[in-house]
Amino acid sequence: MAKLKIIGITSFLILFAFMGPLYAASVAKIGLINFQRILKESSAGKSAQAEITEKGKKMKGDLEKKGADIKAKKEKFDRDVLVMSREKKEEKERELRHMITDLKSDEKKYMEDFKRYEVRLLNRIKKDVLQIVKNIGKKGNYLLIIEDAGVLYAPDSVDITSNIIKSYNAEYAKNK
Repeated sequence: MAKLKIIGITSFLILFAFMGPLYAASVAKIGLINFQRILKESSAGKSAQAEITEKGKKMKGDLEKKGADIKAKKEKFDRDVLVMSREKKEEKERELRHMITDLKSDEKKYMEDFKRYEVRLLNRIKKDVLQIVKNIGKKGNYLLIIEDAGVLYAPDSVDITSNIIKSYNAEYAKNK
């Protein structure tokens, strides 16, 4: 009976001795990226920001030019109003109102076009970054790579944004 107890306890200890390494065999490798930093620091992100800024300046310039034209016509109307006939005055007022309405319509159209353009550029960058993240994830045997938008704390050692930026810059230079 005593031998049976010793054999049972020894078997139990040997079983646990060999099971420990099985649980510790795979370590979860997790990566974290900062998409905003990728937009700011990558070549493609800088290029997209420059394109967006350029398009915004062009649209703003067009709107300012139209606004200046309306202001000039309004000033001319105010100077000439006393010598105009009633029909001519009403016609000029209608013309000014129409120009103001057109300006507001153009402003709305420009804003919609600008937003679509911005979204299209950002989606292109997101698509490219996603492909790079997938490749790095497979090569680096990552269990999980997440964007840091909802993460409250993570050690700097899991941040792989710099690697993503380097890979993206290399791919962007190759494709450009």
